Amino acid sequence: MGYKGKVEYVLQNRKKFKAKNNSIILDAAIKLRGLHSSKDYPASFRLIIADVERNGKIVRMEFITDNFEWAASTICELYKARWDIELFFKQLKQTLKLSDFLGYSENAVQWQIWMALLTYVILRFIAYASKWKGTFARLFTTIRWVL
Repeated sequence: MGYKGKVEYVLQNRKKFKAKNNSIILDAAIKLRGLHSSKDYPASFRLIIADVERNGKIVRMEFITDNFEWAASTICELYKARWDIELFFKQLKQTLKLSDFLGYSENAVQWQIWMALLTYVILRFIAYASKWKGTFARLFTTIRWVL
């Protein structure tokens, strides 16, 4: 099964690394062709098109990287893990109000992030120990109200 889209910037198709579920659609070396991008980024990149599971659904995603050594399936898993980490920090920022720092020195920011992470772990433990059925945000609001 080959990629059916129009890919004009492919320099060469790379050896296709078979994933366990054959989710890699295309693994190719590419060069950017835009007016400024070809000047600013003259090196070639790697384009990986794969079917990735997101929230129980299969979604076709494109990944561009300069890593030509790792297997395509490894790069897909890395980006999937990265997305989960970004969602985790988004939840921290929104729920625990991590965006409003009390101080802006490196030390002050590190302390506030560590305190937010500690609070998050304690709240998750409380939710687990009490078999909390609600959302994390609801638990945080409830405990904040009680305090």
